[in-house]
This record gives sequence, C-alpha cells and structure tokens, in this order.
Amino acid sequence: MDYRLTKLLVAFFAFPLILTAQPRHCKGLDMAGVGYGTGSFQKSLFISYQRYLSNRMGLKGSAEYSKVNFRVSDYSSFAILPEVNYTIFSNYRNLYLNAKAGGILGFEKISNEAFGNKTATYLGESIGASCEIFISHNLKSEVGVEQRFLQKSLITNYYTHYYLSFYYALN
Repeated sequence: MDYRLTKLLVAFFAFPLILTAQPRHCKGLDMAGVGYGTGSFQKSLFISYQRYLSNRMGLKGSAEYSKVNFRVSDYSSFAILPEVNYTIFSNYRNLYLNAKAGGILGFEKISNEAFGNKTATYLGESIGASCEIFISHNLKSEVGVEQRFLQKSLITNYYTHYYLSFYYALN
C-alpha cells in the first residue's frame, strides 16, 4: 500500500475522533472518591463527592475523620468540608491544576488523663491548590494541599493539610 494513502486513511479515521473527543472536565460529570491526608500531626481519611458545573468549575463535598495520638491524650474529629474548585491550567487531556476555597464545620473530642474529656464544635475556612490526573475517562487521582485557617479548634487555629485521593466517575 502506498505510504501517502496510509497517512490519508489514518487522518480520515483520526480526525472525527479528535473532533468528538470530550474534555474530561465536563459539565454534569459526577465523581465519588476516597482519600488520605496528613498535616499538623493529624492523619485523616475522607470520602468525597464532586460535581463539575462547567469545564472549569466544580463543587466538592467531603466528610473527613481525623485522629491524633499524643503521648498522654487522644484527639479525634469529624468534619464536613464544602468547597469550590476552579481550573487555572489544563492540557485538556489528563492534567488539571485547580485553585480551591471552602469551609469546614466539625465536631472534635479530646481525652486526656490529667484533664479529662472535652468535646467541641469548630468552624473554619480553607484555601488551596490541587492537581487532578485522569488515569482513564472514569478514574482520576488528585493530590493537593490546603491551608486551613481561622479554625477555632481545641488543639489548633490553623494548619496545612496534604492529601491524596482517588475518584471514580458515576456517570
């Protein structure tokens, strides 16, 4: 077969596929995920739900459980984290860099041998950045960092939280 004819056939079949390819961030995409985070001696596990409102903006809600083992006391918390993600850079294939902002509302408990048990609720804000890497059309990994500040907590007012998560597309 002629080399030019082969190139023409490849172009003939590839061109429609390229034109109909959808970006992985697309309006209406729903994803559910799990993740692990650390920061300020805390280890956290969380589950998340994310919905993309457009190719650049998405809403995410997470439920997070954190635990710290001090020498003489134990600390644990459960929090709800709503946030907004906005894509600031992308190659529109598999890499998306996002800026994010959100809030945190939680319940915490600390038990100490000397001072007894204390429980409290806390409220705060968070800002950060994340990098989404789509492994396939329905599976992505996300690594991120967020600064949680003005958090009125029993053990800290602010800290940096690093996390790694995996998401699966629901639709």
